[in-house]
Amino acid sequence: MNEYADKTFAKIDYTVHDQIIAEYGFENRDAAVAGLKLKIEQLDNKNRPYQAGLIILGIITGLFLGFSKRFSKVEYLLLTTICVSSPYF
Repeated sequence: MNEYADKTFAKIDYTVHDQIIAEYGFENRDAAVAGLKLKIEQLDNKNRPYQAGLIILGIITGLFLGFSKRFSKVEYLLLTTICVSSPYF
C-alpha cells in the first residue's frame, strides 16, 4: 500500500504554508486561517466609510448630471472619474 501511495500521490510542498504561519505568528493552520480572516474583516471594516462615500458621491453626481441639460467637460470628467474609481458602479 505504501509503495502504491508513493507512486500515485505527489509530495506536498508545505514551505509557503509554513512561511505564512511563521510570518504571522500563528501556532497552526486553523489559527492562521481564523487570524487572517479576522484581519481581512478589519480591513474591510476600515474601507466601508470610503466605499459608502464613493457610492453617495456617485449618486449625487448622477442626480446632478441627470437634472442638468447637457454635460460640461468638467462634469463629464467628474462622472467618468467616479465611475472608474468605484467598483460598485
